[in-house]
Amino acid sequence: AALSMLATSPAVDRSLVGFAVFYGLATNLVGAFVSRTLEGDAREAFLRGRELAAARERTEGLLHAVLHPEISARMRYTAGRTFAEAHPAVTVILADLAGFTPLCGTLPPDEIGALLDRVFGAFDELAERHGVLTLKTLGDAWVGCAGLPHARPDHAEVAAAVAREMVAALARIRAETGLAVDLRVGVASGPVVAGVIGRTRYAYDVWGEALARAAVMEQSGARGRVHVEPATADALPAGQVVRDDGGAWLA
Repeated sequence: AALSMLATSPAVDRSLVGFAVFYGLATNLVGAFVSRTLEGDAREAFLRGRELAAARERTEGLLHAVLHPEISARMRYTAGRTFAEAHPAVTVILADLAGFTPLCGTLPPDEIGALLDRVFGAFDELAERHGVLTLKTLGDAWVGCAGLPHARPDHAEVAAAVAREMVAALARIRAETGLAVDLRVGVASGPVVAGVIGRTRYAYDVWGEALARAAVMEQSGARGRVHVEPATADALPAGQVVRDDGGAWLA
């Protein structure tokens, strides 16, 4: 009887109602907190995703700007890992501006920069027109390669055509500017290893026998001539090559 009276008393009813109201409010507050937390996490994840996508687009844009499109695509699909591979038959072109170093002491810096930009810009256009890959510039030297990134049977002939037109382009620039600068070009055919290296700056480069021989041809050549090593000379039509005791030159 005592328990029955306690259960039906107004004080107990008020306590139960108060507890129910408190429980309901607490549940709603917790639910609102959890919902807002989840919503904030979702929004933060969405923003992080957008930032990552924007960063990925910037990275891909930089890769396309400094690397051949097929090479940058390979970097993208290999998660940015560097790589190197053998190419058994390519032709390397190495062109050096003879007489450029003395000019650096006589011309203002902006004119030096403008001259290099004009010369190397012309070389890049010639290379692109013939399907030759521009590799890099080293000070006042330009390096390109025929047969990269894809092999081609006419790599020696294409490289010879580009080298011959480079000499003509530099002659025109010299005539227009009156500057005492000339070009020595070395061309060599053979195997190389090519790939992308670097941690903070990516660069597609070549190493090996053909590059070393092209450097020797350039250094031992005369101004205004394209000096070719024997393997390249043998791959070219006889009428395109002049041979003497000093080696072989493009006619």
